[in-house]
Amino acid sequence: MPKLDRVLETALYVNDLERAARFYAHVLRLRPLFADARLRAFAVGGVSVLLLFRRGASLETTRMP
Repeated sequence: MPKLDRVLETALYVNDLERAARFYAHVLRLRPLFADARLRAFAVGGVSVLLLFRRGASLETTRMP
């Protein structure tokens, strides 16, 4: 079995996106990378990304530019 070196992305689904984002930014001091109405992305250790999705937002229609 191949050795797992690292995890590139971790996705969490949260009920309160603003509250969760404040926790990861202020308590854990993660650097924000992206924010919109349905998700927040944070840099983790320079090699990984933490994605916070508003629960249920993935079921909504999303328009791409």
